[in-house]
Amino acid sequence: MKNVFPIVNRRVQTRSLESHIVDHCNLRCAACCSLSPHLPKWEVEPVQLAEELRLARRVIAPTWLKLVGGEPLLHSRFLECLEVAKAADIATIVSVTTNGFLLPRQPDDMPFPHPYESSSPH
Repeated sequence: MKNVFPIVNRRVQTRSLESHIVDHCNLRCAACCSLSPHLPKWEVEPVQLAEELRLARRVIAPTWLKLVGGEPLLHSRFLECLEVAKAADIATIVSVTTNGFLLPRQPDDMPFPHPYESSSPH
């Protein structure tokens, strides 16, 4: 039987891995797939995120590492979590899955494009 996910250097190659850094959200969507409207406020400690990613990196090699929630931008130490995710060197791309409502409130030096700017060269 052919492996669906190739194994390279003893790590399973996958398209993506999600890491929930918060459970709570700024919205109350009835069909929320993360159940955020029903969960109490919670956020991962950046040191715990680093340890989880260190362990995961031993066995998995995703192309994308997605920081998700709830609403990840509600994490009180969001930028620290983003830096931890990048430093973990587990994935080629680190992304943030957000509903976008809090993007205009983020600092100008946020390390991803402003919501009203195009990252496309066109």
